[in-house]
Amino acid sequence: MGRLYLAGDSGGTKTDWLVFDDAGDVHFRHRTSGLARLHPGTLSYDSLRDELSFLGDLSVCRAYLSLGGPNVDEVVGLLQLALRCCPVEVERESTGNMILLSGGLLGCRAAVMVGTGSVAMGDVSGKRVYAGGWGPVYGDEGAGGGLGFRILHRFLRSIDGMSEAGRLGELFVDICSGLDIGTFAGRMELKRRANAFERHQLAGLAPGLMELYRGGDAVARELLEDAARENAMLARAVTCADDCCGVLGIGGLFQLGIEFRELCEAALSEFRPNHHWVWCPEFSPVKAAMIKMLHEAGHEIKMTKDQEFEIVS
Repeated sequence: MGRLYLAGDSGGTKTDWLVFDDAGDVHFRHRTSGLARLHPGTLSYDSLRDELSFLGDLSVCRAYLSLGGPNVDEVVGLLQLALRCCPVEVERESTGNMILLSGGLLGCRAAVMVGTGSVAMGDVSGKRVYAGGWGPVYGDEGAGGGLGFRILHRFLRSIDGMSEAGRLGELFVDICSGLDIGTFAGRMELKRRANAFERHQLAGLAPGLMELYRGGDAVARELLEDAARENAMLARAVTCADDCCGVLGIGGLFQLGIEFRELCEAALSEFRPNHHWVWCPEFSPVKAAMIKMLHEAGHEIKMTKDQEFEIVS
């Protein structure tokens, strides 16, 4: 089987893992819970060890994890414990190191990552530039967490007759179950339930919103257009107006469907007419982590006509 490597990409919602060899052949794919946290101290060695049990008796020579949160030291320590003697590297994905390395093979000098949170990075005149990544309070407007927040906010305002919500109420049947929100007690219980939403749960509202959009709901269209515009503004912030290149769009929110990607394309054409989004179905952050590891192992990698990565040597 030869040398095996472990690559991972982790955000606030999930962690994707790949076990692969020097030829780039993937032996295992696995998904576990997200390791990214705004604050350390909520992860445990026992839970991480259990989630890595898919490795069985396999021995990996190196592990690399791209992390979407600031709790790098905590995750490094836990992974080193779980993997014992294997060298471990954990890097913030927002540095752009692995993403722009892989994006360069696709003709991209900028990338916008939009999952639960969002961040953009680019290389402009030989300098690495960044935008977004400010987290759920001050950023993420075009990401799943920020979009979900606005969906919930719009719905709650509609209860008071302060905004139109269209069919958004269909997304909140469960949290309104058994409540008479016309009473003070009902309102307070709805408040409690609404404030109990975690970021990944807010992000989980996005697919339902897309279905409402497909059904012609005007509020759903407005919210998705706003998110698309935010992502185009991120792209504008990490590119040069005089340049002409692709912007790699990656992350779960772009997987909502072609309709959302078309909204993002229309918004980018307004801000950066010379630029274009690059959507690569075969590309993912965990695959970028794998490419980074193979590159650092001395392999030359190219892009095929079918938008697949191929090891040259």
